[in-house]
Amino acid sequence: MVRVKVKPNPTYLQSDPSIQNTKYLQPSKEHLKHGSHLYILPSEIAKLQSPKCHLILVEGEKKTLKLIQELRKIENQVGKYAVIGIAGIHNWLNAPEWSMINLKGRKVIIFFDADSQTNTAVVEAEIQLTGFLYSKGASQVLSARWDMQRGKGIDNYLTQEPNPSYALQNLITNAQDTISLCRATQRMQDVDIAKNFFLRVLELQPSKSDASLENLSVILERDIKSKIVRSGIKTARTEVEERLIEKYKEQIKEVFGVENIQVPNDFLWEGGFLKTKKGKMITEFFIVKSIIESIDKLEGFRIKTITGKEFIYERNERDIKQLFISHGVLVGDITLPLVSEYIKEYTYLNKANIEIEKIAKQIGWYEDKDGNLFYIAPQTTNKYIFDPSLQSYTASKKQWKGQIL
Repeated sequence: MVRVKVKPNPTYLQSDPSIQNTKYLQPSKEHLKHGSHLYILPSEIAKLQSPKCHLILVEGEKKTLKLIQELRKIENQVGKYAVIGIAGIHNWLNAPEWSMINLKGRKVIIFFDADSQTNTAVVEAEIQLTGFLYSKGASQVLSARWDMQRGKGIDNYLTQEPNPSYALQNLITNAQDTISLCRATQRMQDVDIAKNFFLRVLELQPSKSDASLENLSVILERDIKSKIVRSGIKTARTEVEERLIEKYKEQIKEVFGVENIQVPNDFLWEGGFLKTKKGKMITEFFIVKSIIESIDKLEGFRIKTITGKEFIYERNERDIKQLFISHGVLVGDITLPLVSEYIKEYTYLNKANIEIEKIAKQIGWYEDKDGNLFYIAPQTTNKYIFDPSLQSYTASKKQWKGQIL
């Protein structure tokens, strides 16, 4: 059981102002592993085994059931359709059930509520779903429209019709191209239509290259100029990247215990991996925990990965791939220039969160750039960390201050 909805007693609703206007109570997405699930009856799963079966998508369980009920009466007239319910106009992207639905070559008809003609948020959601469906191989995406005065939802509309199955047949027959319909509402500019078309596709695969979006671009370029489509892709990518940064800041805080981490502009954290915005997977995501300095120069960086591995990257390191592998870190297209660029930008953006470790190559007297005098002696080395990779004694900045003479 992965999906439960409860129609609460009206008296209970009045007891809590935050839910007074709520029709149904259900687990919030924070309490569900995937956030949402598709509503699919066993009969519809069986239908989907046929490559000739088309697909209808509708918001909500009761609407799904109503469409299935009426379709059974007219299947000989309109052909075979499987009906699937989504949890909400914005709540479907990460549903695990998509993996069991082969959309390649299928015609899909969307039955969103009738206010899609006047509500910009619904129009945006309809375009986003359309882009996703085409990215999964749908051959044609259409939308059904009806008079809102006769019912906002498809279940309300069909219930009021004297012959609901005949009314549904007309809606299916007269369904029109979704993008053309949304453009006809004139509720948003072409560039915004293009942005929303690619938004959920990029949200699912942030590193998807512009080149790989060319096939999808053809769908829009039938009506929208290619220059505007390219601009829409750029805007969608920027919006997705900004969302990812905010999302991963919370995850970074949880994993590393550090707040307000800034990820360098040309990089992103996707699924626990450090990637370039062009899609190259470099390695496990890692932060610079501390900068290691000798008295007169930078020696290296102590880094910590998302999986808890911690080791030192010396500044004169040449075989960066072998260094990461030797510490059990998963690597991809890792190169010295990429890692160096990431570390350089990371330390600049996050210097307030990075400690300084001072090292001495041997026991003796040392003077820092501010004229403070330090002495490292055998009897005091218990206050320091001996690091074999640097053959030196290391200490944090706070520990050094305690040794000023």
